[in-house]
Amino acid sequence: MKIWILKNGERSGPHETFSIRERISEGELDADTPAWYEGIPEWVTLEDVPSLHGLFTHQHEEVSEQEIIEETAEATIIHAPQPLHPVQRFFARFFDIFVYRLIIAWIQLLSGINPLLPPDTPMAGVMLVLPYVIIDAIMMHIWGTTPGKTLLGIRVTTAEGNKLSIGASLLRSLRVWILGFGMFFIWFISLPISFLIAKKFGKFVWDVPKNYQISAKPLVTSRVVIYVFILLILSSIVSSFFPEEIKNATTEELLEMATPKEK
Repeated sequence: MKIWILKNGERSGPHETFSIRERISEGELDADTPAWYEGIPEWVTLEDVPSLHGLFTHQHEEVSEQEIIEETAEATIIHAPQPLHPVQRFFARFFDIFVYRLIIAWIQLLSGINPLLPPDTPMAGVMLVLPYVIIDAIMMHIWGTTPGKTLLGIRVTTAEGNKLSIGASLLRSLRVWILGFGMFFIWFISLPISFLIAKKFGKFVWDVPKNYQISAKPLVTSRVVIYVFILLILSSIVSSFFPEEIKNATTEELLEMATPKEK
């Protein structure tokens, strides 16, 4: 049970029951301390909290050491911070985005559109990426992973170990896109910020609301080799569709082609 308390006019929490018991035994909290826990409509006192019943009628009765050990162990199992796996997760996401962008470039080339040209408007850029967010959500809902995550041994599940619902998958993908990658406009700012927040709180912000669980297999050499090999093969296949004037162009010429001409 998680308990919030009011002390000296300040609210704090949530606190685990074993923590509240310890503070009571040390005389820091008393029976009249205002408290609240999920499921009740208003604040009560600690004496009225079911898990603390009888504690104040026997002020000198110590909480058994075994009970504290058990509750501490339970809290540790539930709330122990998980490894973030930032490198594996970043390159897994990079692989998925890279493959998606290659497919879009291939479609643009078949349609006679120069994939080097930037979108005309920010909204056009958003609409170009939105299908990726939806596809990512669908794959996470069906398989609990994506091609990039599969290559690097990563899976995402609910706190109970189940696959995410389609709604939860879509919301999570949107959070990653907006909060993690800054909708690809300010990724160089949003990515470091999201990592620093995760370092402090033990989870990336898009996994916090539903306490999603991330499992990652060890990043062995064979996985890295296969990952790089597939990227090279895909890049080679798509590059074969590029016109010769683009493939043989210098950096200055590519920049000139990518710059919209004034009418």
